[in-house]
Amino acid sequence: MRQLGPEEEYAGTPVVTMGTFDGVHRGHQGLMARARALAGTLGTDWLVVTFDPPPSEVLRGDAAPQQLTPLEEKLWWLERLGVPAVAVVPFTPDLAAWPGERFLDEVVQARLHATAVIEGPNFTYGAGGQGNLDTLMRWGAARGVRVERAQPVSVSGAEGALLSSSRIRAAVAAQELAVVAASLGRPYSATGLVVPGDGRGRTIGVPTANLALSPKKLMPPAGVYAGWAWTAECRWPAVANFGWRPTFGGQAPRLEVHLLDAAPGLDLYGVRLSMSLAVAVRPERRFAAVDALVAQIQQDIARVRALASQERLPGPDGVFG
Repeated sequence: MRQLGPEEEYAGTPVVTMGTFDGVHRGHQGLMARARALAGTLGTDWLVVTFDPPPSEVLRGDAAPQQLTPLEEKLWWLERLGVPAVAVVPFTPDLAAWPGERFLDEVVQARLHATAVIEGPNFTYGAGGQGNLDTLMRWGAARGVRVERAQPVSVSGAEGALLSSSRIRAAVAAQELAVVAASLGRPYSATGLVVPGDGRGRTIGVPTANLALSPKKLMPPAGVYAGWAWTAECRWPAVANFGWRPTFGGQAPRLEVHLLDAAPGLDLYGVRLSMSLAVAVRPERRFAAVDALVAQIQQDIARVRALASQERLPGPDGVFG
């Protein structure tokens, strides 16, 4: 996937879809599928426009929500979906003050040379979010840019509520993992570089990879989770603990991943590792003795093995088996 520079002009006349795209959920995927299809019909390219930092971070400061997909994760999923090119627009207080028409004129038309724009019914843009789909359509009609309205998507398992990143965040915080997976089209996951930990896992026979997560990443409640862990080359069924490690007096939350059936001596330090949080196994709790903790971890591992062997543990893309 090609990533355009902050001021790079696009050499083409693409179909464009733009937004924060936090989560890259099924509604976002629908926008991209329509952009791809229209580009094929028109015989042109298509691309995604997103913003970093997210507008909420600039506009709301410390009150901004944590993110489902910090930029690195978002770009990885966009590439996985076959997005050919992405323009990451730096969102600044100055840009936030631009009238919507200025952004459309200077970025969407003059820089990206859009021939068409695809957006959802709740799309807003410009200072104060005053621009909407109606004003976008009027702008497109005046500039000769085709504008299409994509259909909204409802959330399975959430009383037919329309899908949105904010609803998914609420489901993550409530550990409603089935609703999250239905909304994303895949299990929720976290990504980070593997960094040195306390080394305690190896001494008790359960070595773990410790992920350095973005502080902007939204995580579910502390607990033990089953899923798949993967790098660019391999994947493994895995069990992960997210939390404070109360048995050992941990002071900060951490995601520790134990890979099942990994090669002995596997060194993942400095490697980007992802972990899907597909199944909530149990809450995190303090054990009176390390032996009791080890016995519980072995039970957790046995459950993950059973789920994997019965093809009840969905893979990173939501496919079982």
